[in-house]
Amino acid sequence: MTSQLRRDIHALLLPGFSGTAVPQWVAETEDLGGVLLFGQNTPDLETTVALTQALRAAQPGLLVAIDEEGGNVSRLQAQAGSDLPAPAALGTIDDPALTEACAHAMGELIAACGIDLTFAPVLDVAARPDNPVIGPRSFGADPVLVARHGRAVIRGLRAAGVLSGGKHFPGHGDTDVDSHLALPRLDVTDAELSARDLPPFIEAFAERMDTLMVGHLIVPAWDPHAPASLSAVAIDRARSLGFAGPVVTDALDMKAVSEDGVGAAAVRAIAAGADLLCLGSTAEVPDDAAHFFQVRDTIEDAVRVGSLDAGRIREAAGRVRALRGRSGRPVPDLDRVGARVETLGLEAARRGLRVRGDVRLQAGDVVVDLITRWDQAAGATSGPVVRELSNALGLTPLSAADTPRVLDGARLAVVARESDGRLLRLLTDHPDAVLVHVGVEDAAPDHPHIVYTHGIARASARAAAIACESSRRFRTGDLQEDA
Repeated sequence: MTSQLRRDIHALLLPGFSGTAVPQWVAETEDLGGVLLFGQNTPDLETTVALTQALRAAQPGLLVAIDEEGGNVSRLQAQAGSDLPAPAALGTIDDPALTEACAHAMGELIAACGIDLTFAPVLDVAARPDNPVIGPRSFGADPVLVARHGRAVIRGLRAAGVLSGGKHFPGHGDTDVDSHLALPRLDVTDAELSARDLPPFIEAFAERMDTLMVGHLIVPAWDPHAPASLSAVAIDRARSLGFAGPVVTDALDMKAVSEDGVGAAAVRAIAAGADLLCLGSTAEVPDDAAHFFQVRDTIEDAVRVGSLDAGRIREAAGRVRALRGRSGRPVPDLDRVGARVETLGLEAARRGLRVRGDVRLQAGDVVVDLITRWDQAAGATSGPVVRELSNALGLTPLSAADTPRVLDGARLAVVARESDGRLLRLLTDHPDAVLVHVGVEDAAPDHPHIVYTHGIARASARAAAIACESSRRFRTGDLQEDA
């Protein structure tokens, strides 16, 4: 029989695992809090359904969670790209009813796959166009707009019976470092945080958001010594602002906090007030069982030597068990939901598209993908956009190095996210090129012929292909003929 302390520790842990079958250690870990699914677990919807059914058969009370934001970050549709546009597209439209409808459709898809909790909405305010990790995942740069749409997402998910998890408290939008790779620093005053970054979270708390994910970033105005995810000051601030549910860490294998090991980061997070610990992906872990038990044993050892309070663990376990008790609901029909998501997502993506100038493309034209930086959060680059343009319009994909200076009458389409030297040189050499910009609008260069997709979702790529296919010119944003 497992000791009560060990069961309480298990209740705090949200590990990943490798593959599409239930590992023995997951099936046999008594009172495991939950699991977090990654793209390696969800290659297609049918496989995901089979996996979650097997998880529930092995562990009936398990919390099954996922990072499904719509748009750039999709685990359920990681291969082809999301059928829903990114938050930036919805923020551009600024129709909260549409955002709520998209969140409800996304929630039904999540529920149909047997998943309880998604870590959405993204509540970060996009204060920096060059932010390497947030970008189109944010609804925009206006805190009031982000708050409005964050609340809409929570309502839509709740209506679908899915638990919400807003992120990344206190706000990751004004950083220039990706916390997957290093520790960002948010050098703002408490007053600036209160005016810009915190309002979307406060509104989400008022909307009864289910969980709160705290980010891996140093906020010197609060705590110069620990990232927010491992800081009692930051977590206490969330509590003082009205959040009473489980506080969740961002993945503890991220480089921002994992220098001393995931187990050490887990101990610090629990001591600071976190309740549910995302252990991260096991894609690069040779033995996921050994990894899980090493973290578990590190926490248990910390209690035994007196550096971690068992009462703090009991408190956290109680919050997680209460959350697990709210996760049961009817499962919608997957085919019906999938069709609805695709239809609604394309409608929303077309409304969110912004077009400048003449963006007509035709078979035989050339598309060049300038996005080579792997997106650590999305697990993707710009594949869906290039595929849709190539397949729908008959474009020839080339690398930037292979692009000829003279295209023999073919027009050039350039897919890009940031303004770097390669992009500026290509646009200078080919002033008639069509720029398909998939990042934040303010990060785009000044160019006469642009399609702003606001993300790399398949829905937005399809909308871009529709705009580029027509022989008409369009007014910005509405895909209608010029007057």
